[in-house]
Amino acid sequence: MRRPSIARRIALIAAVATAVTALVSAAVLLVLLGFRLTSANLRTAENLAAAMDAGITQERFEQPTLESAAREFLDELALDGARREVWGPSGLIAAKGPGGEVGAGGGAADAEPHKEKGRFVARRRTATGLVVAVAVPDSFSGALRREMVTALLLGVLPLSVLSALISVRLARRALAPLETLAREVAARPSNSSWKPLEAISEDAEVVHLADAFNETGRRLTQALAAEREFAAYAAHALRTPLTRLVAESHSGMPPSGEALETLRRLVESLLVLVRTDVRLQETGSAANVADLLRHVARSRAGSAHPFTVEAPDEVLVRGDEELLVAAIEHLAENALAYSTPGSPIHLSASERDGVVTVAIRDEGPGVAPEDLERIFEPFVRGRGVEVSTGSGLGLALVRRIAAGHGGSACAVPEGAGTSFELRLPVWRPR
Repeated sequence: MRRPSIARRIALIAAVATAVTALVSAAVLLVLLGFRLTSANLRTAENLAAAMDAGITQERFEQPTLESAAREFLDELALDGARREVWGPSGLIAAKGPGGEVGAGGGAADAEPHKEKGRFVARRRTATGLVVAVAVPDSFSGALRREMVTALLLGVLPLSVLSALISVRLARRALAPLETLAREVAARPSNSSWKPLEAISEDAEVVHLADAFNETGRRLTQALAAEREFAAYAAHALRTPLTRLVAESHSGMPPSGEALETLRRLVESLLVLVRTDVRLQETGSAANVADLLRHVARSRAGSAHPFTVEAPDEVLVRGDEELLVAAIEHLAENALAYSTPGSPIHLSASERDGVVTVAIRDEGPGVAPEDLERIFEPFVRGRGVEVSTGSGLGLALVRRIAAGHGGSACAVPEGAGTSFELRLPVWRPR
């Protein structure tokens, strides 16, 4: 099936517009020509009547009677297709030319020239009392009118065809950047990231379309990257606990609670990772991070590490309280796993210059300076770490949660250990 073409459509529209314009122009010209020819025919009839009056008057000096002068004048007059008549008090004196009788016109002999029965008639009463009548047939201008109509109609068709051809060429040239853009988009490989389209035209429409393609390609690339990232998270993180469960099942032992708990926490972490794509500082509710820190400290009161909390009564941010608790718990679990046995873990919250800083500091071996940024990447652990628990997703989730709240997460060396900080925008009730 042949697809419709914008170039053909433009050409057709241009041809139709040209034909309509030509026809309207021809009609207007014909109307104006009709008025012009009618006026010319009326003047012709009037001039012929005046010439007859002058000729009969001059002939009267050479003829014995007025009637013979009228007949002599008509006999000597060259035939030009107009009807001429001379009327006296007793009736028609002489007549010459084709067509039916014009008549003396009764009392309308001195009326203005007018059209009568398809002819242009002029009557004139001479000084001698005679009435001269002239009738100019419409055929005088009919041939010219037909020629004009034929010429105008024959001109419309070639003009429309020429206009269509020119329009097709111009339309194809105008639409060429769009075809180039379509070919370039179609040639992009589906298994690579989107590369912005280069400027192929300065036309505003093409630039806007290319910008829209680039923005769509960028979003699709991000979405596909997020899907691949999530799939990698799931495949990598779930492999170890699932392997452990399978091994325990094959040994005839019931699955241990620890393995099931690890699997549950991993699934929850992966779900949190998906949820942090939204701007939580805009859609969430107020949360007091000081209370969240105290809650986390109380929930781990029986651990081998004492928890201390340093925070005012109220430090408010806006966001998802469940995700903020998850981030603080991840940092607390990280501190429990890597700090020196029996050493305290310090939780603090403060606000300065519109930024809330939530810090979880341990007194462990610390993080190597070259790893302070790298450990926030998925499945990355610090160098020299001997702890085998965990999936390497915790700090990546913390950073994603912080970003979802319009903030950031970082690791800062402090004393013998490391301080992991969440920096979030402060929220104040209006």
